[in-house]
Amino acid sequence: MSDTREVHIRVRYPVESGALTLRTDLDWTHDFEPVTSDEDGRGHEFRIRATRETLAFKPVLTKDGEEHWALGENFTATLSEGPTEVFPRFFDPNGVTVSEPFTLASTRGATHHIRVFVPTGYGENTLRRYPTVYLVDGVSALFHQEANKLSETARLLTSFSAFEDLIVVAVHPLGGGEEVQPGHADFVRFMADELKPRIDTLYRTRMGAEQSAIVGGGLGAAIALETAWAYPQVFGKVACLAGRFAPTDEVRGLIETQARRPLVIAIDGGTSRETFAAARVLRDLLARVGYATGDDLLFTAFPSLSDSDEAAAMRAHLALQFLFARRRGVVARAEAPAITLTPPVAPDAPKPAPRRAPVVREAAVTPAVTPAVTPAVTPAVTPAVSPKKRAPRGAKKS
Repeated sequence: MSDTREVHIRVRYPVESGALTLRTDLDWTHDFEPVTSDEDGRGHEFRIRATRETLAFKPVLTKDGEEHWALGENFTATLSEGPTEVFPRFFDPNGVTVSEPFTLASTRGATHHIRVFVPTGYGENTLRRYPTVYLVDGVSALFHQEANKLSETARLLTSFSAFEDLIVVAVHPLGGGEEVQPGHADFVRFMADELKPRIDTLYRTRMGAEQSAIVGGGLGAAIALETAWAYPQVFGKVACLAGRFAPTDEVRGLIETQARRPLVIAIDGGTSRETFAAARVLRDLLARVGYATGDDLLFTAFPSLSDSDEAAAMRAHLALQFLFARRRGVVARAEAPAITLTPPVAPDAPKPAPRRAPVVREAAVTPAVTPAVTPAVTPAVTPAVSPKKRAPRGAKKS
């Protein structure tokens, strides 16, 4: 007979009225009550006895006699991973929300377009903060279409509990590829000293270098690595997707002559012999200065596939999983101190929508129209199809 163990689940949601319970695949009709709830109604602790290694569950909000199941895929708790914390949403069926591009000029006069992709449920559950990925657009192809793919990839991986939802910030230098050439110190400073603090003020981001990654594709790969190398206390993670590295890149000289940085690095070697050979040289250099494959260094290659920016974005999930996966047993790394910034202001909660069935498929991307600088969040949309009503609690089946 299998041993019975206790699953510890913490649900974070601002319950202003009504009651929050938990239902599981042990019996989807049974309500588990919280063992404790915070006085402000924002945190709810559940402890459930189970004999299985994994447990699927859904928070349920009962309000004014109406049951609202948490939207999206089922959450999963794994006994071996300890307490599970989730941030459900009940009324916002939208997919990834995209801001209109806004312009931000650096102190040295260069102008950049910025577009921000916030994950599903951002506007409803205002208790949650998010890790952030800064996407450097080396040749302007990644600015919109591929950034959409990257953000949607993160959402899909989240549904499998591979890692948490991400905010994706796409950066489009108006100066073109010259702005993101290796050695462009002005752009490096702009990313760390100007853009990052601005995003942290406008959005509910998590503080600390370990919560921020910079990703570059093509021409932007080298400048992404150079930025993280120069500011490891700001960007603790970096990915280079199909990077077009050259033997004379400034970043190689920095790695060879400066102290090893506390970074987690993912390198996509691309598909062609040229990109693969250059990326392999970079991988070997990083290994010589102390980075270990599988710990803080990932190297991948994709022979016979497309080497376009779009294709690189499609396989970016490998780098994202390595950078943000919930891994256990990884050697601890010394992180640089976090920067103290002004906390962002939480947006208004969206209006309630009719209840939904336990499993909901969501829209991929929802465009949002925003002012010139301050991005906004798309309000919830009432679903087109109403789910079947559940029988009142305690009612017997006929």
